[in-house]
Amino acid sequence: MLLPQAPCGAAAVGVLHATVRPTLGHRAALPAALALAVSPVSIAVARVNNPDALLVLLLALSAHLVARAIESDPDPGAGGATVADAANHPRSAPRRRPSRVPAAASAAARRPPRRADRAAGAGPGARAGLLTPTGDQGTRPAGTPDPRAHPPELHPPVSATPQFAGESDGGGRFVRQDSRFRERVDERPEPGRYHLYVSLACPWASRAVIVRMLKGLQEDLPMTVLDPIRDDRGWRFDPQRPDPVNGFAFLQEAYEATEPGFDARVTVPVLWDTQEGRIVNNESADIIRMLDGWSDDGPDLVPEDLRHAIDELNERIYATVNNGVYAAGFASTQEAYEEAFDELFATLDWLDDLLATRRFLLGDQITEADWRLFVTLVRFDAVYVGHFKCNLRRIEDYDHLSGYLRDLYQQPGVADTVDFDHIKRHYYGTHPQINPTGIVPKGPALDLWRDHGRETV
Repeated sequence: MLLPQAPCGAAAVGVLHATVRPTLGHRAALPAALALAVSPVSIAVARVNNPDALLVLLLALSAHLVARAIESDPDPGAGGATVADAANHPRSAPRRRPSRVPAAASAAARRPPRRADRAAGAGPGARAGLLTPTGDQGTRPAGTPDPRAHPPELHPPVSATPQFAGESDGGGRFVRQDSRFRERVDERPEPGRYHLYVSLACPWASRAVIVRMLKGLQEDLPMTVLDPIRDDRGWRFDPQRPDPVNGFAFLQEAYEATEPGFDARVTVPVLWDTQEGRIVNNESADIIRMLDGWSDDGPDLVPEDLRHAIDELNERIYATVNNGVYAAGFASTQEAYEEAFDELFATLDWLDDLLATRRFLLGDQITEADWRLFVTLVRFDAVYVGHFKCNLRRIEDYDHLSGYLRDLYQQPGVADTVDFDHIKRHYYGTHPQINPTGIVPKGPALDLWRDHGRETV
């Protein structure tokens, strides 16, 4: 007897979903499976006792096995191709930023070595990662062939399940979701009208924490710090510091109250309207600029004469540094990782050169651009070097970025906004695709209070 046809049809739908999801994500797999399930032809063949539904299932299984075999092909140059190559079709190819790496790499070859390279006796070649295969900058024993004459394949193509499947393109690149709530409040509100939800682990939220402190808004804008450990339900409130406004257990509840059925990733910071009971804004760039305008106390972080220069710096630093570390860390293919890695260090090298002749990014005045960069730099050596594999150099190894980081950290009140326990426990404990054991490293030992020497720049 033929296998019952209805189960065959249902199984074919499941196989199609399993075939599409690893490459294009759940948002593409679900419509594909649904289209097959509700297709009139599929419904018709599954209702009668003939082999058509079984044939459809076998075809779907064949396609699934072929796709998996292509993904695991160790030598795509020998006639094979990855599933992601389908994205080369003009209609489906993801947009890629033009790479500045070749020019940056050429400049790096001419630039003097950074502090750590000089200490190790390495020249520009070693700084760029061009060590001898033994890694000792020494000479090979007599008779040992030069591996550079016939360089081995350093790494096979790798495709892993993304940490956030809904924020990954077909090439394995991390594509950050857009902030959903972008309403602005430009006039200073009455004290207590708004409440700020943040995490000290998150660099985006830390921007808002710093600006709130610098502008003296602690009394006007109450703030609640969330637990650094996040699970599949998102950010949660620490039982020791419960939500004083709504009694929420998870920040997801605030999103649901604002937009019922909200199904995207829950993020911080969140500016909450206590009177209307809804999220006003969850975009850190908007929030810090609003807070700067709410108070004349403290520094003017966006002076009108520097606004254009600040925006230009912010654009490059966001794309390649603030978000660049995530693009490297959340990449699910080797190509996507290396693309983000190269752009990240090209910008860090450029910033280090820029800071050779100025104390802060735009001269002697600290601006919004400095604080947006600071929140990434202060996490870099503790987290991004190891956890996100951004390990060409530490910030400590840079001649000027290292002192610049300490200079900002030592500004009054700033160190109190940085919590390395929260930072390390969050990153190492909540990204199972990257750190499946959840083990949090004890190091590194950072001395951000030592002299920065930037007063004379």
